[in-house]
Amino acid sequence: MIINLIKEQWIEIGLSKTRKKFISDGIILCFSLLLVGCSFYSKDTYLEDFSEFVTDVEQNYQSYSEEDWLSADQEYEEYVGETYNNFRAKLTDEDKKQVGKLKAKYQTVKIKHETGKMINDVSDGINQLQGVIEGVIGTINNQ
Repeated sequence: MIINLIKEQWIEIGLSKTRKKFISDGIILCFSLLLVGCSFYSKDTYLEDFSEFVTDVEQNYQSYSEEDWLSADQEYEEYVGETYNNFRAKLTDEDKKQVGKLKAKYQTVKIKHETGKMINDVSDGINQLQGVIEGVIGTINNQ
């Protein structure tokens, strides 16, 4: 269908048959390579990619913005959800242990991040409370 649409456009712009054939073959080749390339994603590649992802998060989480965390969480969900399910039957017990370790590492980093945010929030709250107390005392002393 796409190729027919492209051929109709070629007729309108007046490309020669040889050139049309060359471009058509090129498009088919590109689509074929894309499909073949996608089929080479193996369980080993999945495990390697997941491991690299977790390592990257571990090394860089302190500089992550909230948007970075949303993106990382989405990618993590892909690794532990749909992609995992695609390879589940091919994973050995050892592979599954590796996935479990990677999940634990990611969740540990996530907890560190959340704990750091919570500590900052508590610190801000303490500073604000200290300001409130000073303001109340100042108001009482001025009366």
